[in-house]
Amino acid sequence: MKKIYTLLLLAICLSCQEAEDPKLEIFNFEYGRGGDGHGDDRIGYIGADLHFAAEVYAEKRMDEVVLSIIDQNGEAVQIWDYSDNYKGIRNPHIHEHPVISNELLAGDYQIQFKISDQIGQQTKKMGDLKLLSSMELQNIAVEGEILPGEEIHIAFGLLSLYPIKDVNIEIISSLDETISNQYYNFSHEDFNYLPFSDKMKIEEADATNEPFHIKITANDKENNTLIYTYSVK
Repeated sequence: MKKIYTLLLLAICLSCQEAEDPKLEIFNFEYGRGGDGHGDDRIGYIGADLHFAAEVYAEKRMDEVVLSIIDQNGEAVQIWDYSDNYKGIRNPHIHEHPVISNELLAGDYQIQFKISDQIGQQTKKMGDLKLLSSMELQNIAVEGEILPGEEIHIAFGLLSLYPIKDVNIEIISSLDETISNQYYNFSHEDFNYLPFSDKMKIEEADATNEPFHIKITANDKENNTLIYTYSVK
């Protein structure tokens, strides 16, 4: 009889504990870009939106829903607060497309998804996130000498997540003077890869301040910018 009483008491205690601690859990936590913008590859692109989705089991109504990017020092470098979208809801399906700041650098980060309910319970999920540039310059090659009246040949590939808007190429001296400049407008085109190849004439009469560098500035139609500097003699 005593044993039965003990088991009943234990069951009552466990039942009370469950009642006191309603569940708050995160399932199907996914994020990335992928080929269609809804991938689960854990890769994001600077200046582009990131697909993020999760299922939340919440016995009590939701209060806070916060997504953050965490750097390697453990600091939050970008925060999105979606609390207003889900506050007061039980068991919400979370689906958002936050835009990654242009101020972040490419590299390895973590993503943190933190939630709380209206009785103060909290839980979170974390995972690795690799950030890549939304534009990439490939296989740059320069032929010829930078001399007054001469031409140099410049070639490269430009790969972009969004359609390419324009490209500007400058030849700059060691005195930070632009000795040649060429602008290419692609705003009426619609392509994501540019196999660039062209010649630039050195117009400046005094092109003797070595070393020189070539500055390539590319913009896409979402106003993301890539700046690349290449040193030449």
